[in-house]
Amino acid sequence: MSYYAGLDVSMKDTSIAIVNTQGKIVFETMCKTDPEVIAKTLNDSKFIFEKIGIESGCISFWLIEELKRLSLKAICIESKQMATIIALKINKTDRNDARLIADAMRCNLYKEVYLKTKKSVDVSLQMGARRTLVDVRTKLKNSTRGFLKAYGIRLGGISHVKFSEGVRRAVKNCEQGVQVAVEGLLNSYEEVCKSIESAEKEIEKLCKTDPVIELFESIPGVGTITALTYKAVIDDPFRFTDPRDVGAYLGLTPNQYSSGDTVKQGRISKCGSGELRTLLVECATVILTRTSGWTKLKAWGLKIMRKSGLKKAAAAVARKLAIIMLRMWQEKKGFIWGEKKEKTQKDIRAVTV
Repeated sequence: MSYYAGLDVSMKDTSIAIVNTQGKIVFETMCKTDPEVIAKTLNDSKFIFEKIGIESGCISFWLIEELKRLSLKAICIESKQMATIIALKINKTDRNDARLIADAMRCNLYKEVYLKTKKSVDVSLQMGARRTLVDVRTKLKNSTRGFLKAYGIRLGGISHVKFSEGVRRAVKNCEQGVQVAVEGLLNSYEEVCKSIESAEKEIEKLCKTDPVIELFESIPGVGTITALTYKAVIDDPFRFTDPRDVGAYLGLTPNQYSSGDTVKQGRISKCGSGELRTLLVECATVILTRTSGWTKLKAWGLKIMRKSGLKKAAAAVARKLAIIMLRMWQEKKGFIWGEKKEKTQKDIRAVTV
């Protein structure tokens, strides 16, 4: 007989439920959230497991990898889909959640989550650390500007490099307490700037030896940060059976609602990585408004922009760009600019008429 285990994981404790092929609960317990302890608990139950399910979460990558190392068939499942199943239960407890996860494994009512490689996780951490530092720098800069407005000091446009010097020059006639407070903010600002510079040097060093990043940077409007973020998020270019699926994966396709005679198409779903989606839309905007050379992608986007506006065109080009980058990665080919077709006399007559 086959057995299925469901693990409801929290930071401290994990609730475990085991069911058989008939759906009968044969074992339940609670243990510490530690791979060694969980593996020992499951092995001591003396059952042979067909599947072990764990919801996706912040520690799921570490937990799944460790359980696989300990020879357990652990599967990471989509938490959003499981939330719908769990919501059917009146009383939401860790014990009930573990039971429902085990039942979902038994009935195949789950969607397995793709687990990234350790290298991709490491790159994501580097990019996340840089993003956090940039957010802190922006917060410090904006807070300092806001505080100085009370004294009628308006700095205007000023670069990150010259910001500290400009603020010190602006507050030199203020009281000593004010200067000390502002100096504390500026010291933190300068340290954060140094950390960002160090992080960006490491990122540049990482990109110089990566041929995939060089391929992505051949696209007009795509820089190092976008290229590296795309690679870290996708991780494996062959995980998609159809390249067009990457658009839906990144939340760049519209939501759809269909019931009876009612069919509605809404805004983009905004699933997946919000950071990568934002970067792709920024690249698409640059392609449409800043790049000077002609490309087939830009020409396609400009047609949409004339009809529906810049925002919708940028989202459409971002989706197309995500697909193009995936194909480039799969085929190891550079960006194809395309050839501009010359208008024939027939086309000219059609336009004038």
